[in-house]
Amino acid sequence: MPGVGRPFRPHSEFYNSHDSLSVRVNGQGRQFNNFQIEGIENKIDNGNLTALVPPAEAIQTVDVSTSNFDPEFGNAGGAVTNVTLRSGSNDFHGSLFQFHRNENIQARNTFAVTKAPTVYNQFGGTLGGRIVRDKLFFFGDYQGSRDHLGQVNRGTLPSTIFRTGNLAGGGSVIYDPLTGDGSGAGRTAFAGGVIPASRISPISRRILGFLPEPNLGGVPEGQLNYSQNSVRIKTLDQADSKVDWVIGSNDRLAVRYSIQKAVVDDPGLFGPGGIYGGFRNGGFGGRGPARTQSAGVNYSKVLSPTLVWESRVGVVRNRNDALASDTGKKTSEELGIRGVNLDEWTSGLTEVRVNGYSSPLVGFSPSLPWARAVTSFGIVNNFSKTFSKHIVRFGVDIRRERNDLLQTQTFNPRGRFEYNPAQTGTVADTRRNFANSFAAFLLDQPSQAGRDLPFVFPARRELISNFYVQDKWQVTSKLTVDLGLRLERERGSRPRSAGGFSNYNPANNTLELAGVGAVPFDIANSNNNWGPRLGIAYRVTEKTVVRTGYGISFFPRRMGQFNFPILQNNGFPSANAFVPAAVTMTTGFPPFTPFNLPSSGVIENAPLANSFTVTPRDLASPYVQSWNLAVQRALPWKLALDVAYVGNIGINNQSGYNINASMIPGSANNGRPLFQRFRKVTDVTSVLGTNTWYHGLQVKVDRRVGDGLFLTSAYTFSKGLNYTDDDGGLAIPMNPALNKGRMSDNRTHVFTNSFMWALPFGKGKRWATTGAAQWVLGGWQFQGVASLMSGTWFSPSVSGVVNAPGNADRPNWVAPVRYLGGTGPGQKYFDPAAFAIPAQNTLGNAGRNILQGPRFSNLDAALHRDFRLREGMSLTLRVESFNFTNTPHYSNPNGNAQSPQFGEINGADQDQRQYQIGLTLRF
Repeated sequence: MPGVGRPFRPHSEFYNSHDSLSVRVNGQGRQFNNFQIEGIENKIDNGNLTALVPPAEAIQTVDVSTSNFDPEFGNAGGAVTNVTLRSGSNDFHGSLFQFHRNENIQARNTFAVTKAPTVYNQFGGTLGGRIVRDKLFFFGDYQGSRDHLGQVNRGTLPSTIFRTGNLAGGGSVIYDPLTGDGSGAGRTAFAGGVIPASRISPISRRILGFLPEPNLGGVPEGQLNYSQNSVRIKTLDQADSKVDWVIGSNDRLAVRYSIQKAVVDDPGLFGPGGIYGGFRNGGFGGRGPARTQSAGVNYSKVLSPTLVWESRVGVVRNRNDALASDTGKKTSEELGIRGVNLDEWTSGLTEVRVNGYSSPLVGFSPSLPWARAVTSFGIVNNFSKTFSKHIVRFGVDIRRERNDLLQTQTFNPRGRFEYNPAQTGTVADTRRNFANSFAAFLLDQPSQAGRDLPFVFPARRELISNFYVQDKWQVTSKLTVDLGLRLERERGSRPRSAGGFSNYNPANNTLELAGVGAVPFDIANSNNNWGPRLGIAYRVTEKTVVRTGYGISFFPRRMGQFNFPILQNNGFPSANAFVPAAVTMTTGFPPFTPFNLPSSGVIENAPLANSFTVTPRDLASPYVQSWNLAVQRALPWKLALDVAYVGNIGINNQSGYNINASMIPGSANNGRPLFQRFRKVTDVTSVLGTNTWYHGLQVKVDRRVGDGLFLTSAYTFSKGLNYTDDDGGLAIPMNPALNKGRMSDNRTHVFTNSFMWALPFGKGKRWATTGAAQWVLGGWQFQGVASLMSGTWFSPSVSGVVNAPGNADRPNWVAPVRYLGGTGPGQKYFDPAAFAIPAQNTLGNAGRNILQGPRFSNLDAALHRDFRLREGMSLTLRVESFNFTNTPHYSNPNGNAQSPQFGEINGADQDQRQYQIGLTLRF
């Protein structure tokens, strides 16, 4: 489909255990898509995932609308996808299926030494038929999967000699942070680049004892030097049921219920049972159960020959939990890090990040643990009235959402310590790298420390009422005009109970508790969002049609503030880039102090060590203005051509904006606006409405089935600009304009081709029409999807140079970028000489997303044949290959200009060629 990017799987395996895929449509972020099941919303709103993913055997139709969809559809700016489940009929029909693949029939990842053990089995069946002939029908299905996914994990760990404090091989000068002054001037270097053993923190020594030794020999210091295979185990069971009742000639009722259960076991990388965590998957290691249930009732009635009523009621609920592999242990306390392991929620090992090494070095993702439940209720009523030249549709769609999520991830519930190069550098020498970061870790000189504590279970409630009217007007036999208007009334989010939201007021450093005292219960004002839609189609000739359209589509706001005391994060950043944070592993964190909610609802003198977020009362809803102009033409040889220009502008995108970021390079915390007023040194994130821009040429060529060959080809040439991707924040708040750049996933060229070819062998075909040849060669079909795409965009980076907390650092762009095309350790994909480290206390001139990664090419192919066993029964054999050509899909190069791996590609998607064999019995 033109304008649709490469599908990808967002979030961790624990959260997205049911493998919901996402795409970016016409330049809009994945969170601007909407998913429905039989006309009722079907998504987990806080991650915008498809809540229920039915088995392929259970799906009757899939409808996808992109750009200028009918006003009946909303709460989206990208695409709306509606899935309809199969129904039973008077005849009994069913199927049984089994699919299998393992590492013996897949290739080895291009960067792997061995193939990790992999076994995947998917099985199930369907059955549908009548309960009462012509009146009552049923359909049901079950699908299970047992998925053991082998993963090859490659990373950079400190070498044996580095662990002793001998950092001479790091290529930089290591300065003693106990010398010189607080600005980083006048420091003395450690003799020979060696840190005396007496200066190495005993806690750091113990943590290094948790790490295995590098096992890839002959690798220079700071390069990828460690590889370990692991296996993620996932069990998934799901079932759907549906009953259809033909009440009468004018009435029909359908009732459905679905359940989906998953359990993921994916332990940490290091230690027995993975209890020390590690860099695999960003520190996601543990166990996560999930359960999704969806139910709905659809009723339709013909009120008159020209008036039809449709009514739908539905609910979808997802319950999802995740625990780290070390839950219940007091590892941090045993190491000597005080103030971390206070209870079950904060149990386990502290997260340690050392710039230049794989992250986290030890510990787990700050997102673990969590406990969440998302429930969405929907009621829809649609009416359709036919006049002489008009078909008028109008209706109402009301959504009620409950979102309960306990997740303390500002820093980490077990605490987090970050080590960067400047703490062992000097103001006069910016040639700092991973060796300086590791020296800071050995000396326990963190650039930032932080921890999170829960106090109240966070929960929010939302209500959105949608109304629409549409008139399809057949002006003439050649001209059709669609006029529509949609109203989306979005009430401001509410907490589950009074005091459940805490919104920060930066004007006076107070926190306001929703629903307590005079503080409003709603976090923001209600918005009335009007979205007009216009579509025009003109048939120039019997073979040529011109279409154009314009529309405004809104997306729900992200609201709900769980600041102190609901969630209590304590941040301890360093005063400037050269000195350590006040809290180190040696000092530990201060004791937790319980808090009593004030009856006024206003907490005076909000804690200065906490990071806060802000929701403005007048928060505007994000929306997209989209337009298109398309020409469709029937061509010879059963071809159809569609050429379109598609454009849009996104407005009021909710980009995170750190209002307490330092506004002056080199000013350290002194440049933070709220430090100047209240001495606050932690981040405060509000919302800045930013725009996106997208323009694309979209071409589609179809060849209709008629002689055994079907082709669909789509090409998109586009450019998209934004300030942040998806729901991210501005990297450089001191100058928002510097954040404008290419959308990271805006691939300039995208070409896809899907095909189905009934091979010309067998009865009624050109060749092998009789005898054994017909039996062996006849009836086969060859299918496939080919994709060719240019690369995604990314930014170069440095750290510890600009010395303006809350802002990302950038290198200087000093020469045109030369793409060399190398892959693997020591091979440069682009020439690093295009960039240089800026002078201390300056921001480099390199822009956002100015580098492009490797292109993507892929072919998925399948060969299948139906064997007729007897009347009404057949067996289908499928041999499928994913990435049939075994083309490596490389990751983007390392963008850290202070790393010896800068400009190198050292990873590839673990989607090397795989074969899958499947059998389906249909009766």
